[in-house]
Amino acid sequence: MIPNDRLVGVINDAAEIQLPSEGKAWMMAQVPLTNEPHRAKDDDIMLMGAAVSLFIEEIGDALRFEFEIFHA
Repeated sequence: MIPNDRLVGVINDAAEIQLPSEGKAWMMAQVPLTNEPHRAKDDDIMLMGAAVSLFIEEIGDALRFEFEIFHA
């Protein structure tokens, strides 16, 4: 769940993608976290999160997602 509009903007601004080179693309996305789940939709919560990066490879008609690393 994306807690609020401010966090959506932070996540979208920080997302990165590198288009395919040698058949693979690279992507990093943030995962929102809060230590106040009862206030998750409030805009004044502290912004926290982790990020995950992965490779995306097209294999025939399918896409394969390969986990790279968690970023703190």
